[in-house]
Amino acid sequence: MNTSTEKAIRILRKRVPAVTYSSADLFSKSFTYHSLWSGDRPGWERGDGKIDAAGSVTLLNRYSSDGSHEINLPGQGSLSVSPDGIVTNSLDPDMKGFVTPDKKIFVFTNTIPIQPGVTSYDLTIGTISGQTFTTSDLAGAWRGYSLSSGSTSQWIHATASIDATGSGDFSDVVADPPETLGPFTFTLSASGEILQPGLSPPYVFHGSMSFGKDLMCIVSTEGPSSFAITLFTK
Repeated sequence: MNTSTEKAIRILRKRVPAVTYSSADLFSKSFTYHSLWSGDRPGWERGDGKIDAAGSVTLLNRYSSDGSHEINLPGQGSLSVSPDGIVTNSLDPDMKGFVTPDKKIFVFTNTIPIQPGVTSYDLTIGTISGQTFTTSDLAGAWRGYSLSSGSTSQWIHATASIDATGSGDFSDVVADPPETLGPFTFTLSASGEILQPGLSPPYVFHGSMSFGKDLMCIVSTEGPSSFAITLFTK
């Protein structure tokens, strides 16, 4: 019997035989991203950036769970995409991921050596920018999947029913350890930024909606030294 208490979130990409990929799929694009860090230094990171015509990545804004905010960070490596949609970074051989068939979302994992004996593990969801959104894009039934790191190790999956004003509630909640989820309200900006009004420190919440309006990716601080990434799919 497996007695491990480790928890994980797994993201699968459907293979579409008619779809082929190339590095040009990500070139000359702007993006937003959200990351969860686990391991020896848990936390989250989010921001936005651009990929130039040669694949070189510049982060325009990088926010971290420790409260820091950095701007204009070039030299983040060059991205390559294989014919089957696998993403690699010239600067970091441990970073590997994939592009979705619509070529509007990329996902990767990474092992990050902070210093000798201190290692973090990173899950990042990136969404291509350029779409226009309205609050009514939140409406519908979403399946939510959440993973926490830090002082709280937890996974949750649930159904979120949201109306056209951004108000919602959860049902079919399954969590380890168990948790009760209550009503909530999201706001959605024209650029796809998702916020949850009314939170007080230490709680922090920030997300974005995908170009196709069928994925929300959110990072949050759930309490002292407790961090989460949540994906909602429609």
